[in-house]
Amino acid sequence: MTDWDAYIDAVAPTLGLTIAETHRSGVRQFLEIAAGLAATMDSAVLDDATLALLPVYAPPDLADLGGEVAALSPADPPSGTPSGTPSGTVSGTPPSAE
Repeated sequence: MTDWDAYIDAVAPTLGLTIAETHRSGVRQFLEIAAGLAATMDSAVLDDATLALLPVYAPPDLADLGGEVAALSPADPPSGTPSGTPSGTVSGTPPSAE
């Protein structure tokens, strides 16, 4: 069993938070829920064969194309972009279909 009060006392000042006594029970309850969710996620077994990371989409105004911020519009998609695909860049390689 975790001593959530000790955790709150140690972490709150580090984060610059003041937890009112009337709120401590709610904070404890949240920490218990968050710990339960973390335990559920930690218990999930994922091997490398089933873990397929997808590429990350960056909108045109945030996409970095060779050091320059992309200034693309839907009418001016990057070369090789199929019609109807949003402009911008996609980093990473999509998983292959096997």
